[in-house]
Amino acid sequence: MSYRYLLSCITIVIFLLTGCAPSATVSQRKCGPISQIYEKGTGIAVWDFEITSPTDDVKMDRSLANRIRKSINKEGHLKSVTRDRLYLSLQELNLNDLTDEKTRLRLGEITGAKLMIFGQVFQFPGNTTLINLRLKDIETGLFPSSTKKNYDPGLSSMSELQKAVEEMMPELFQICQ
Repeated sequence: MSYRYLLSCITIVIFLLTGCAPSATVSQRKCGPISQIYEKGTGIAVWDFEITSPTDDVKMDRSLANRIRKSINKEGHLKSVTRDRLYLSLQELNLNDLTDEKTRLRLGEITGAKLMIFGQVFQFPGNTTLINLRLKDIETGLFPSSTKKNYDPGLSSMSELQKAVEEMMPELFQICQ
């Protein structure tokens, strides 16, 4: 037997043995509605949306957040922390800047919110709109869910934006672990 033949046989045996080895199981992420993950009455705060225009101007919009609050209240499993309560706490703490996420998280804890929703709308030149929604768990600091959707052609009116955000809510409230 030649050296090459023996080396080839050993290589084939090694390939056969490793190919027959049981494969590692890949854990599947389990997904379910938010009502299966968080208790009934869990507090949730919805912050005003940041809307970035094609000129990179950023403004805060309350109507999109209000639409989400109404949807949460209608569903009934989570308890929406009212915008007035959030801003009253903000005034009591003498905090002026809500653009800092740390400040928002601290304020959520104070008001009893375990979850927070952050929303952003980017309107790009060339008539494209991107909506990004993120759900954050204050205790873990993680984002158990987020969703984004790109619209081309972009959304031109506030009613179109509100409808788009409302249609994204079921996906945002689908939690995968």
